[in-house]
Order: sequence, then C-alpha cells, then structure tokens
Amino acid sequence: DRTKQWLETENLTALNHFYSTIPVVAATCLGVFNHPLFQKRTFDFCIIDEASQVFLCTSLGPLFNCHNFVLVGDQKQLPPVVQSTYARYNGLDESLFSRLLNTSGKQDIGHYDDDFNDDNENMNKDYENKFCQSIRIFPLFIQYRMNSVIMQVANQLTYGNKLKCANKQVESISLSDYLVLKSKTGILEEYRSTYLSKVISPDLNDSVIFIDTNSIESAFEIYDEDNSGGNNFSQKQQQSLSLMYDDGENGTNSNTTNDNSKCSFVINPFEAKLISHIVRILLLIYGQKSNDNDDDDDGKNATTFNVDNIGIISPFRRQVNKIRELFGQQFLEQNHLEINTVDQYQGRDKDVIIYSCVKSCETPGETMNPIETSTPIIDSELLKDERRLNVAVTRAKRKLIIIGNCHTLKRYLPFRNLFNVLRVEQFVSLKNFDFNDIV
Repeated sequence: DRTKQWLETENLTALNHFYSTIPVVAATCLGVFNHPLFQKRTFDFCIIDEASQVFLCTSLGPLFNCHNFVLVGDQKQLPPVVQSTYARYNGLDESLFSRLLNTSGKQDIGHYDDDFNDDNENMNKDYENKFCQSIRIFPLFIQYRMNSVIMQVANQLTYGNKLKCANKQVESISLSDYLVLKSKTGILEEYRSTYLSKVISPDLNDSVIFIDTNSIESAFEIYDEDNSGGNNFSQKQQQSLSLMYDDGENGTNSNTTNDNSKCSFVINPFEAKLISHIVRILLLIYGQKSNDNDDDDDGKNATTFNVDNIGIISPFRRQVNKIRELFGQQFLEQNHLEINTVDQYQGRDKDVIIYSCVKSCETPGETMNPIETSTPIIDSELLKDERRLNVAVTRAKRKLIIIGNCHTLKRYLPFRNLFNVLRVEQFVSLKNFDFNDIV
C-alpha cells in the first residue's frame, strides 16, 4: 500500500529510501523476479525455507541478490512436484538443496564434455574443490514437533534413530494434555470396549495407531472417473450410513485432476466415512464449547481441543474430495478443518493426523491378485515413495491414525517397512466391526 501511494504521487526518492532501509524482506522464490526492490538491493544473506521442494532453476533467482545463502530442507521428504514421468526421469525433480547435498558428499558438481582441453579441466577441478569446500552442512536432529512414540516410528523408518526430542515436554505430549470434562468421561469409557478404544485413547503409548480394514467386505477401492464419489456399499449399509451422513446436500464439487491414469481416480468411500466418524468422536470427547461448564473441574489443564487441531491427509486427490464432500462446505468453512493431499501438507503439522491410504483389494482377508479380481488393479507410484510416507508420519504431534488394508499395502516397500516398525498392539482390527457402530 505504501509503495502504491508513493508511485501515485511520484515520490520516487521516498520509495527508494524505503526499499534501501528494509532489513528483512520475505518473498517467494518466483516473487523476486517481479518486484523492483530486488532489482536495487543485494542482501547479505538469503534463506530459502523448504528448499528441498523448490525447483533448482527457481532457487537460482534469489541467489543473484545475495552474498551468502542458506538452504533449509529435508532431502528425505518430498522433492519438487513434477507431473511428467519423462521430466522426472531426466532430473527435473532434483532441487538445488539435493544437488548441493550430494555434491558435498561426492566432491563432484558436474560433468564436462570430453573435448575440454587439459587447462580447462584443471581450472574446473580447482573450482570444484573450492566450491565444495565452501559448502557447510549442519544436520538438525533436535525436533520440537512429535512426541517420542511418533518420533520413534519416523526414526526407524527414515532417520536412523538420529532424531531427538527437544525436551521432556515435547517427548510426552499427547491427547491427555487436553481437558476432558468429567461429564464426558462416561462417553470415553463407553468406547473402551470397541475398535475405537486405542483410536481415541489419550495415552502416550497409543499415539500411533494403524486401523486395518482388510476384514471389511466393502472397504475396497473403486475408480471414480466421473468424480461422483462412487459408492460400493450394500443397500443395508447405505441406509445405516445415511442416518448420520448426507452425501448430497452438503457435498462440494472440487476441481478434478488432469491426470488420466486410473490411480488418480481412486477413492475409498468406507475409509472416508470412517474418518468422518472418528473426527466427530474426537470432538465429542475432547472438544469443548465456550459455554461448556463442569462444576467438578478445578480449572486446571485448560487447553481446549477443536477441529483446527485435526488434519486429514491422503495421497489421492479424489479421496480428499470425497472426504471434504462428507463434511460439507459449510462445516469446513466454519471450522477450518484442513483436508488435503500429503504433498500439500508438507511443512505443516497438526495435533492429530488421520491418513487415508485408500488402496485396498476387493476380497477381504486375501492378498491382492490382479488375475483373480474382477476390478483391474493399478499400482500407485504415490504409495511406493518412502518420502511421501515419511511426510505423512511426521505431520502429527500427538496422535497419528493410519487407515488402510494391510494385505494390500504390503505390496509397497515403504508400508512393509512401516508394518515391521509398528508393534502388535498398535494395530486395530475391524473383524468385529458393525456398520451400525459408526451411526
């Protein structure tokens, strides 16, 4: 606004003075190309956050405006998003962060044509050595987000047990930190004997839970090519679910993906409805409205829990759309419930993360066999990427709930590794599941 005002009054002297005296400037990597400030200033330092997700060529722009630069990122999380398989194969998804990290280890920053003469080769080698010596890598192993149980999963999956909690408070955070009114403890006890027992448990040891849908007849994936939010439930099951969820009136029409592969159209209606139910139960037990009152409460532990503490993620855009549809546009706008893909959740965190894996074979209790199933099974690159699973796991601070079919997901190496890491008591089976339970 100040810039616009000075431009309108043609007070360029004041504008130049303003631009030259700002000590810290925040911008996107692409934004530096369009703003006149960056054409007049050279900064002492440029810090690029989430640098592992920025295209190499995009990172170069800000670096022309600084004497020194700092890249902050995690190579074990998602790289820049590249839709083209051909472009990914040829290295477009390599960030400057990854390039320099690999360079510092290999002491090699490039390849040169064979017809370079000896003088050029010696000059380039000298430059390589000086450049590599100027790179300083500082690994940060102290984390302030996850409790010790969630961190342990991330450590064993990805970080080789190098991550450490910053302090005892971070190490022990859980849902027990939230106020549960004594008038609601009966509701909590009511679910102790159901499949929801560990899902809603505030105990630190129950911070990571995997809900296995393998035993549910209708919990398999379907292909929603027309974005209609297809449904494979039986008539009886649909009648039960419709008592609590309205798929029509409150639905939203989200933008569809341009990807023509069948994997981009996959949804799992059962997982979507189960997630919706879990969110409502969590809010019922831990949520507290401003007019809630409990005469037995002494006012301690006044931290409150609301929808903003919950994040819902899935690797598939259509599943995200389906879950949003169940909650309805009005609910999402009023309560700020964030439902998104794993890629778009990178850099964010929530107290509770619910992850919908979606992929599931038709026949419960059996390993997927493309020859025997009537619906064609399409492999998903999204589930094969260990970095994507790492991002999903590390978004949670107090509770991580993963929903999926164990037998199907065993086809993917990252999930096989996850199942080897989880303890037996961290798995929740739905063998005795009754559809009426979620109504």
